[in-house]
Amino acid sequence: MKYLLAIALAGCLALTGCSAPDGADTAQVQNESAYTITEAYVYPVQPGTEAWASFDSHQEMIDACEIPEETLRQMTTQALLESVLNYPLLGDVLAYDDSEAGFEAMVDSFRGLEEFLSREDAAEVLEDVPGDGQSSDETRVISRGFVAILREQVSAGKKA
Repeated sequence: MKYLLAIALAGCLALTGCSAPDGADTAQVQNESAYTITEAYVYPVQPGTEAWASFDSHQEMIDACEIPEETLRQMTTQALLESVLNYPLLGDVLAYDDSEAGFEAMVDSFRGLEEFLSREDAAEVLEDVPGDGQSSDETRVISRGFVAILREQVSAGKKA
């Protein structure tokens, strides 16, 4: 009897519309609702500060710029991209013989980039970033160059 009641209750729930809105799959709806952080991460230590100058190694800089895992999982893809482009060590990609090697090294050392690459909507978010324009500001030049590399990697299907 309890078994029949459970089946009847499950059937009623199914018929009353306990499903994802607009036909979206449940995993997608859960992921979208999990992204509650819409602003770029503010790195607690920045180049040019006394704290930055106190680092004795490049690894200490990398460690200081790491975004906490829980924060990464809660960030929208747009906020993640902005955080990647604001990464204080973004210029490290230029320290290698070619952009591919620099990009791979950054994926290995920066979880923010790894998380961005794992997002299904990364390519869509990248489409909205202007890639052209003239700027003499060194940081903007590096960011534009990095966006070009990132677009290339994402369009090639690069996943972290």
